[in-house]
Amino acid sequence: MAPIDTPLQYSGMMVSYAGSAEDVMLRRFFGDQATGFYIDIGAHDPLIGSVTQHFFLSGWRGMNIEPLPAFFQRLVAARPNDINLNVAVSENAGTLDLIVDHTEPGLSTMTQELAEEYARAGHTLERIQVPTRPLADIVREYCAGRSVDFLKIDAEGHELEILRGIDLSVWRPRVILIEAGYKPEAWAPIVVNAGYILAGSDLWNRYYVRTEDAERADLLRCPANVTDHYIAFDHVCALQAQAEWDSFGPLTRRIARRLHRLLNANPRFKGAVKKVAQRIGLLRDS
Repeated sequence: MAPIDTPLQYSGMMVSYAGSAEDVMLRRFFGDQATGFYIDIGAHDPLIGSVTQHFFLSGWRGMNIEPLPAFFQRLVAARPNDINLNVAVSENAGTLDLIVDHTEPGLSTMTQELAEEYARAGHTLERIQVPTRPLADIVREYCAGRSVDFLKIDAEGHELEILRGIDLSVWRPRVILIEAGYKPEAWAPIVVNAGYILAGSDLWNRYYVRTEDAERADLLRCPANVTDHYIAFDHVCALQAQAEWDSFGPLTRRIARRLHRLLNANPRFKGAVKKVAQRIGLLRDS
């Protein structure tokens, strides 16, 4: 199979890499702004589910903050021109326990209540210690004199502690996108009282716009929809795979189907099936 392409556009449509089209909403807000700066707290993967990948491909740069070592290494490899920090953001500097969810790594959390819920669901969990820094310190070190276009926070229950570590009435990202799955009533007043407008929301997130950009807040009222002319990255992958499949002749497709049935019936033949597939061009040598 050919390497997966990561396009900015596909058939004239914006490619969305985010899990809930958050990048589509943000692109609507920022329009054709050619360059900008983002801060992604809980960046996780640089590609799958990434809110910033579209902007990175567009020429923007920013900061990716991720406490899980394996995902941090992916960010370093994929975003060498970004600022990548292997820390957790919290109210104070120090160390805290991070409960790693090996079943669903994106659910890794510092919130005991959520960890207990995942344990009851049968998830495999591991407790590790990670360094913490308040956002104010990070901004002071890396963003002095720099304007920030959007701040994204996905912290699996640690949002309150993150927001307590920064004075949003002084430091003013234009848009703040926060995953609101855990007790948003605890942290939302911090954002609103700092001069931000709740401009829009979806099943998972809330979008806040600073009052200085209030005239653009309506751009975030409606969820992403067909008028945004976008296509999800997983749909692009499916179309690319189908196009590659369609490029094979009918005889090759029949052989491929028989090999697939053979492999399902006899998994021990995996090596032999792979060799045959490589010989007829269904697979490339690794």
